[in-house]
Amino acid sequence: MGRCLNNIKLNDILELFKSHPMPKYFLQAALTIIGIMHALAAAGGICIPVEFLRKYEASDFVARVTITSLSSNVGDAFHYQSGIAIRELYKGRRVQEIFIEGSSDGKIRTTSDLFFPKNTEILVYARLTEDGQYIFDSCSGYLVLGNTLSHTARRELDMLEVLKRESASRPTPGLYQADLQDQLKALRGVQLSKSFAIFEITFSDSLQVATVRTVSGFTQAVDERLKAIISHANWTGRDRHSGGKKQFIAFYYYEAEKGQPSFIGTLDV
Repeated sequence: MGRCLNNIKLNDILELFKSHPMPKYFLQAALTIIGIMHALAAAGGICIPVEFLRKYEASDFVARVTITSLSSNVGDAFHYQSGIAIRELYKGRRVQEIFIEGSSDGKIRTTSDLFFPKNTEILVYARLTEDGQYIFDSCSGYLVLGNTLSHTARRELDMLEVLKRESASRPTPGLYQADLQDQLKALRGVQLSKSFAIFEITFSDSLQVATVRTVSGFTQAVDERLKAIISHANWTGRDRHSGGKKQFIAFYYYEAEKGQPSFIGTLDV
């Protein structure tokens, strides 16, 4: 789920990237793009992406759906209702309609308005309203799925399949954080065939790591090194009563590019 740039300071963005390891050239390019987006934020409706796991955890409904019908906005409502056919349900209850921020006639009233014609296939991340309806907007982190899936879409769908199998486990969303940048540098240049790994952390008291479980890993050797990095990291968070609490963490593999070695990071781009 994205965060609107109108409500975020540039220093917050810099801190976000500071805590996610990546080569210097990669970081410079990312910050340049973010800087441009931040300069345009006055126009409204511009979002920055949030790491996949945080987006998944913040959503009440996640599904791969096809738009089947459109209903007109009621009065001056900022959302319209769309009928959907669920192709794959990853989180939430099975429904036949969803609300979308925008206008059902396709007119763009604000820069955050969305419109999807019938037969559009979307990966939806939605929240539950007080009225019991699922609703999503331009900052929800949705993906439009075409006939050819992008690398990001394929990876995201694969990760959702993993989390769907883990539905019985309910870790606390984004409870604790750790800066793993320096430790992950030791894994630069590693050759992997898989693009992501997910681990479940169980904490003991005083933000110490009790156990790390591989939910979906890279290779046994790399997984063991990542577990050691997680276990010895300095974890921080507002809730100091960490005993028995669980949390997912994801790692992303990026192949060598432009003379730079491959690397593993915690930011999905």
